[in-house]
Amino acid sequence: LRPRELVLQAGGYGEHTVRSVTIEGSSRPTAVGDRALGVRLAPGAGARLTLEVERYCNDPTLAFPWP
Repeated sequence: LRPRELVLQAGGYGEHTVRSVTIEGSSRPTAVGDRALGVRLAPGAGARLTLEVERYCNDPTLAFPWP
């Protein structure tokens, strides 16, 4: 019933980097280049995201991943 915002973190401790994200049905990836990304969902919305991830390139951290 309400829009939602969520944060996706690459790895349990942010040890990976999301290079790009592609939304289902789109052929163009969007560059991210960070250990976390924000996603805003409209009420009742849903989509499949494909993430390109570079693994184990960051030091693990317990810091919150808020962009």
